[in-house]
Amino acid sequence: MGILDPKEWTASWISMPKEVKSEDSKPAQYFRKVFTSEKRIKSARVYVTSKGTYQLFINGKKVSADLFAPGWTTYNKRIQYQTYDVTSMLQQKNAIGAMVGDGWFRGTIARNLLYGDKLALLAQLQIDYVDGTSELVTTDNSWKVSTGPIMASDLYNGETYDARLEMQ
Repeated sequence: MGILDPKEWTASWISMPKEVKSEDSKPAQYFRKVFTSEKRIKSARVYVTSKGTYQLFINGKKVSADLFAPGWTTYNKRIQYQTYDVTSMLQQKNAIGAMVGDGWFRGTIARNLLYGDKLALLAQLQIDYVDGTSELVTTDNSWKVSTGPIMASDLYNGETYDARLEMQ
């Protein structure tokens, strides 16, 4: 089941604070947060979307085989989000991360659509524990954000990848 009431979203949109202005495709952005889960986990679901396209990772593994999520939408009216069951992916010490690229939000394909020029990520991980308690890990200003080896990410013009900038 998804989030039905907008008030249930406690996550905040996060984006790169300072980004180089350019008419061309800009580098993909990498978001990351480390957290721990000390108790036995009953279930865990992550709700995620972006302004741009994203790939989500937990502990270095892709959360889904989805490509180009969250899919095309009219960003000024609505933004789709996805829900994934990530129960089996969580451990005691965890890292959640996402790569966000231009997609339909900005870049060559979006130049005339005027959705925006600043990529952003919104994610909310709901962890329910066996003892009846729960925890939320949400996007906020504690997440790290940077660029990496994807120097350009454009639906029409493809990616430019610099392997010298690879991250673990």
